[in-house]
Amino acid sequence: MGDKLELRLRDVKPNSDHVINGNAQHEVKPQKADAEQDENCSELQDSCTAYCIPCLTRHNPLPENANIFQKILHGFMLPPHGNLASYFQFAVVCLQVWIILYAWTNTEALPGGNYFSLLVLFICCAFGGYLISFINLPPLLGMLIMGLLLKNLPVIRSVGDNIDGKWSAVLRKVALTVILTRAGLGLDVIKLKKLSWAVLRLAFIPCAAEIVTTAVVSHFLLGFPWAWSLMLGCIMGALSPAVTVPSLVSLQDRRYGVGKGIPTMLLAAGGLDNVLCVTGFSVFFGIIFSDSDLVVTIFKGPIGVFVGIIYGFVAGIFLWYIPAKDCANKVFFRSMLLLGAGLVALFGSSVIKLSGAGPIGCLTTATVAAYKWRQRRQPGEPDEVASVMALAWLIVQHFLFGLIGSAVDVSKIQSSTAGLGIATLAIGLAVRSVLSFTVTLGTGFNIKERVFVTLTWLSKATVQAATGGLAIAEVMLSDKPDPDDVKYGTDVLTISVLAIIICAPIGATLMAVLGPRFLALGDDEDAEAEETKGDVKMDQHILDEIDAPEITPPTEIKPIENNQFKSEISLTLQNRSSKLILSELDPVDTHSLDYVDTDTASNDGGQGGFENPAYEGITDDEIVSENTDDNDIDTSETNDIVESVDQTFSVIDRLEADDKKPDKEENNDIKADSSSNSEIKKQRKMEESSLP
Repeated sequence: MGDKLELRLRDVKPNSDHVINGNAQHEVKPQKADAEQDENCSELQDSCTAYCIPCLTRHNPLPENANIFQKILHGFMLPPHGNLASYFQFAVVCLQVWIILYAWTNTEALPGGNYFSLLVLFICCAFGGYLISFINLPPLLGMLIMGLLLKNLPVIRSVGDNIDGKWSAVLRKVALTVILTRAGLGLDVIKLKKLSWAVLRLAFIPCAAEIVTTAVVSHFLLGFPWAWSLMLGCIMGALSPAVTVPSLVSLQDRRYGVGKGIPTMLLAAGGLDNVLCVTGFSVFFGIIFSDSDLVVTIFKGPIGVFVGIIYGFVAGIFLWYIPAKDCANKVFFRSMLLLGAGLVALFGSSVIKLSGAGPIGCLTTATVAAYKWRQRRQPGEPDEVASVMALAWLIVQHFLFGLIGSAVDVSKIQSSTAGLGIATLAIGLAVRSVLSFTVTLGTGFNIKERVFVTLTWLSKATVQAATGGLAIAEVMLSDKPDPDDVKYGTDVLTISVLAIIICAPIGATLMAVLGPRFLALGDDEDAEAEETKGDVKMDQHILDEIDAPEITPPTEIKPIENNQFKSEISLTLQNRSSKLILSELDPVDTHSLDYVDTDTASNDGGQGGFENPAYEGITDDEIVSENTDDNDIDTSETNDIVESVDQTFSVIDRLEADDKKPDKEENNDIKADSSSNSEIKKQRKMEESSLP
């Protein structure tokens, strides 16, 4: 049956409508219907293309000098691209999240529920951060303002009121974990060992001064207990990496201040500044929320720091080996394990009543783990774990700053508290600025550069947002919170928000505007050249004061280009090498070697050995005698050449040593060397004459 079907199909001609073989002949219907269908499809496709061409970016490229209307029109063309595509994908992701939450919790994802309020807060903070970036201000400021509006505007304040306090505390701790992890990954222990004393002074002295000043002022102006005052000082003393790092990196990319290493120095000092403030905050936070007596409470602070450091070292060393080197998804597991270790440190420290151990443990874990990971990376290889943490920060920062803003109820803030809080902040910043300007003495910076360093230390945002709300969150977790602790925690949060609102835009604006004006534009080589010119001018000025002759650069010693001198050196070296070889060879072996080579060349018929045309027609005895005559060089003539060569090199050595006259000892050495050379040559000549 199959064979007959194959025969039928085989005998169908391409352009024939009949079957030749088979039981019955029948006509094959022409494929007119298919052709008509294809034609209709082509017409429809052409029609759609004609209508869609005005909407397609492929057929409507953006002109070079396009106006605003053309740019907006081009942004809405298909397929989605540019910023519009980013907005569209963000909206789709948010819609998917809301559908999942609604299917999971039902009422909580509807207006008035906790999840709905958190989702609205996230979207509004993303929108606010994007809008405020158009005026060159840090996005975190827009997120903070959006949080304040969602809590205090009458129409939409229900969004801030419906956020669960426990969820807010948990999300802020997660954001704090990401911040500390990123800070630990950025700390290079090897580079910290090489830091100059100026960097250490700039990192610790102004920060410690602001901590003490803020603590003293808040104790007497706001009536805080000393533990709360010192904790507030540690919160206010930290500068904001979210403001300073992008601004300094931008200046560094544009080559401002890189000649003297100002951006690098400020980045390193800023990291140490945050470490000091987080450590102090952990100590005093543990002291405040300890349930033991005063003596145990005092010792709990250092004990918490010690426990956090031990935990960080153990967890960090564990991450050196887990995941293994041959793991398929090593970056993913490293990131998850590192983030999990930080979360365990923060949440676990609250369980064991050592709240100060959490931030230190998280920071130490990331620092120790990054130490070995950095050694294993190849030069130029990016830090992929840091990239993952940067992506995590891109998400959690909206919750952090939005929740900080939504936790502030403007109606409950007393004007006296706000005024005294701003005064406390201003006094602390004034003391810090004076010391920041003072500690840069002796660093080689000019007045403008020292002023820029001082202004860089004014920005506050990230650490204040991460730690400012932890105290009130810890107070509200208790069943019966103390009214005084509630007041202190609310005041700390209020002052933290005021510090962010005031200092973040001021610091970012001053760095962006004054950085290109106060910092020199140039590379390291330019700075070294300028420094060298300054040193030469200073030395010449000193010599002018004492009537010393002017400094002149040493004349360059030109190389000897005498071809005759080069030929004499070459001839002398050739004669020395040939005589040395002849003296080391046995006479019998030399004679037999010459005859063996000649015989081999003659037996090969001129094909196997080396045939020199210069010796054509000359016998072997004549060749040997000629070689002997060539080696009989006049000793006196050779000695003159050798002495001239040695004396020339000695003159060059003396010129390099800047000696005007040759020493007697050097002349004696030259004569001794020449006499010894002549004796050696006489001895070699006698040995050569004894050859048969």
